[in-house]
Amino acid sequence: MKKLTITCLMLLVARLSMAQMIVDRCEITPGWESDNVLTVERTDKKEGLGALSFSGTGTKWFSKKYAQIQSGVSENGYLSFWLYLSDASTFSGSGFVELNSSATEGTDAYRWSMQDLSLVDGWNELNLTFTSAQKLGTPDLSAVRGFIISQALSGTLEARLDGLKLRNSLTTSTPELLDIKTVDPSTLDGKVMFGYQGWFSSPGDGTTLGDRYHHWGDLAPGEGKQSNLSIEMWFDDREFDPDELYPTGYRFPDGREARSFSSGNKKTVMRHMKWLRDYDLDGVFLQRFMSEARDAKFKTFRDTVAVHVKDGCERYGRTFAMMWDGLNYAGAAEDIKNDWMHLVDDLKLTESPNYLHHRGKPLISLWGYTVRDEAKLEELEELIEFFHNHPEEKYRASIKLGCNDSWRTRGGGMWQEAFSKVEVISPWTVGRYGSSKEGYENFANRTTVPDMVWCNERNIDYLPVNWPGFSWFNLHDGPKNQHPRRSGDFFWEQASGNISRGAKSLYIAMFDEIDEATAFFKLPENKDMSPDKGYWLSLDADGKEIPSDWYLRAVSLVTQVVRGEEENREFLETPPDGIDAFSLKATHATCASANGALALGYPAGSEAWQFSIDGGQNYSYTADPTVSALQVPNLSAGLYNVWVKYADGSLPTDLGDVLIVDSQPEITLTKEDASCLSDGVIHISVGTNPYLGAVSISMDGGATYGITLEEGVYQKTLEGIAEGQYDVWAQWESTTCAQAVGVVDIAAIVPAPTINPEVFDEPATGSICLGSSLTLAAIVDESVTVESWLWSGPGGFEANTSEISVTKSLSEAEAGTYTVTYTDAKGCSATESYEVVVGEGSVPEVAFQVEADGNLRNPEEVVFCEGERLILEATPNESTYTYEWEGPNGFRKSGRRATLSNSASADLNGTYLLKVTSAECFSKIEQVISVGVEGQCGSQVLGSQASQAFQVFPNPGHGQFALVGETNLGNVKLTDFTGKELNPRLLQTGNESYELDIRDQPNGIYLLYFISTANQSHTIKLVKR
Repeated sequence: MKKLTITCLMLLVARLSMAQMIVDRCEITPGWESDNVLTVERTDKKEGLGALSFSGTGTKWFSKKYAQIQSGVSENGYLSFWLYLSDASTFSGSGFVELNSSATEGTDAYRWSMQDLSLVDGWNELNLTFTSAQKLGTPDLSAVRGFIISQALSGTLEARLDGLKLRNSLTTSTPELLDIKTVDPSTLDGKVMFGYQGWFSSPGDGTTLGDRYHHWGDLAPGEGKQSNLSIEMWFDDREFDPDELYPTGYRFPDGREARSFSSGNKKTVMRHMKWLRDYDLDGVFLQRFMSEARDAKFKTFRDTVAVHVKDGCERYGRTFAMMWDGLNYAGAAEDIKNDWMHLVDDLKLTESPNYLHHRGKPLISLWGYTVRDEAKLEELEELIEFFHNHPEEKYRASIKLGCNDSWRTRGGGMWQEAFSKVEVISPWTVGRYGSSKEGYENFANRTTVPDMVWCNERNIDYLPVNWPGFSWFNLHDGPKNQHPRRSGDFFWEQASGNISRGAKSLYIAMFDEIDEATAFFKLPENKDMSPDKGYWLSLDADGKEIPSDWYLRAVSLVTQVVRGEEENREFLETPPDGIDAFSLKATHATCASANGALALGYPAGSEAWQFSIDGGQNYSYTADPTVSALQVPNLSAGLYNVWVKYADGSLPTDLGDVLIVDSQPEITLTKEDASCLSDGVIHISVGTNPYLGAVSISMDGGATYGITLEEGVYQKTLEGIAEGQYDVWAQWESTTCAQAVGVVDIAAIVPAPTINPEVFDEPATGSICLGSSLTLAAIVDESVTVESWLWSGPGGFEANTSEISVTKSLSEAEAGTYTVTYTDAKGCSATESYEVVVGEGSVPEVAFQVEADGNLRNPEEVVFCEGERLILEATPNESTYTYEWEGPNGFRKSGRRATLSNSASADLNGTYLLKVTSAECFSKIEQVISVGVEGQCGSQVLGSQASQAFQVFPNPGHGQFALVGETNLGNVKLTDFTGKELNPRLLQTGNESYELDIRDQPNGIYLLYFISTANQSHTIKLVKR
């Protein structure tokens, strides 16, 4: 698949770079103090998006307190800024510029006299040397806290301030493409840090969670069901080696396998850390969930990932820190303390030269206080005491709090005292506002700006969270693409806005969280890079085609802005690319030969790049500047560590590892057996991890290869396969070294039917009692499409349905063998038989009456009246029989007599079943009982079931009744026994014959009233069972 690339001039022209720290961009007024009214000038500015401005006569021009800034600048450096004056002649007396480390004017400060600065009207670019400053006390450039300009005026002055920064040098340089500096891990200041979940496992990854798709959902079925998916986005797998990808049940739309990755695979985590280096990104906070750290399997997995992150940051010059989540339970503080000591003592994470420090100590993060009520203030205070004041220095740490956006006011402000003791506060903002610019701006002005002012006053660093968009349709059935990314514009509006509002560092949520679609790593550009089943969000969802690394590039640009290497800008536009202008691609070996190759891609131009494939030991390959790729042939299977440097030997750079495997086609076979015809099917699937192109298939043990899956064809179905054994072999079409895949047995199978006997609608086994009602039902596998059924049996019995009624009352005449044969849509047939054996016993002969207020009545001849006491009574009265009753509304009773109701109502209407069991046999009878109101009850209501004009059959019936008589029907009315009139479906089927359909009505008794053409009234009782 071709990679979508968007190029810009900055791809090969590196940015200007200098060692510096931005103190303030002077683009908002909150936090600044002045004797004049401050505004922001958006037009006449020198850098970024605005400049501070005033017009007035006050002495204190600009003054601000900061959370301490570790500048990285020595006393040989400079304080640089732009200062605009409308009229320098308005100065009255002396004034000064001050930078202090105390947040107090005149204390621990560098001070420069305004009169010594040679200021002129208009914009002045000032680069003040610290060696020329007056030192008041002991100022500390590693802990800058305040800036002041103060000058008395004799008249009104218009002044502006812009681009306040600390610099080691005034010279600029153009870094080479490979000149990506290692990250300074001594401070969070000036950093852009990702959150890194690192929580994905896959079956076969060799970890303690290698038995599951942890955090993916269940990828095995490959059905795309929302209930099986925990992720919203897939990932771009094009750079992954074969040993980094694991089978799933999914495929891409073109038929290729869609394989998962694992955070437990060291190579994959190293690749992620390499991407940080490639795009000049700073590092990660590695998430560590306490629910997992308390479980042995999960803890081992998380430890494994932590070591991978450490090793990756060390290899590629990035920084990392630990971050705990899931603190919402009693005792979390104690667990975190023990876990930290484990990470320090056993994993030795803080001994890594790349572990992030801040304010002189390792930095840790606690996420969840004020987010979840179960995370208690008392436990936070306990942890602050532990990390700040532990007797052993190795366990002490600076603290970053991940918290709710309402942390300042939550609980009436009860958290503020504890929060004022930590070093960094980072409120969670994902989903706190919609992904519109207006939504972010409203939130930032309402929440972020006052948060920053509060933190600066208390010397606490503020780390705003920036997110790309959000969606969790699969995970929580939320709206699809709930907060659209808008192709990076939403992210840029946040990041640029937070920088403009004074943020000196940023937190990016998240590097790899495809669960909630907040991932920034390389993502699917379109639906063709996502699995073919289910809902998947891709980068083109908002209507713009962008490359998979777009968000890494966007964060790279943000990082340059934070460092002061690029000016802040209002729009993202096209972010510059990283050093993935260099690419590595393997051609895998075959047949255990040295016929693999590496394609080393590089920027075409005048540079004769030098390449090493052995970890920088030998640079044996020189690039041709006139082309953009170098082929390294004749390589055996193995892992190659590729390095590149300039022709003069400068800037050797690790481009990462690439694996060459000795590849054979990975073939999966499934089959469908034949029927009575030669119609078996064999399905062939080709694995794509790796994939070398067209595959040749042999069905006869490698003797002949008559089947080819052309390049780009990953699945093939062979039809018309006859019964037999097929010894399948496969080879890449370009090779001659085949391998056995497996033997496929195709059988000729016509499933036999199964016969299920039932006596009185209950399953029957063994011999059957005389007088039983017997049915036989034939069933066959649901995969069979039956065209016809044919039954035969004793006495010339024949039928052509799957279910037959042998008899309503079994006699010796029905004993014998019943045979059923079906014919399917292919013309194939199968037969099964069942032997009916008549037993010695007979079913009990029973009757069913109802006692109504002391009088026995036949329920077929009477409608009982509301209020009557009804008792069901069975005959005969045999002490050896058992009697069981069932009826509507859960009615169940035992005994020959069973009270139905002491006061009858229409709720009793329906069919009642009596089951009588003797020693060996049982019988069942059903009766419909109807209850009516006065005037619609009693025996006179029903009369006979047959009028003189019409015969009705079957009656009782299941809802379809035939009416045949000697006259035609006139006016017709159908009611139930409450008198409710119904709308019957009445169809005339012939002269003086009709069909009445009431199958849509409940079981019970119905009355059909009609007037014949002889003008006679008739009433017929219909019983529906």
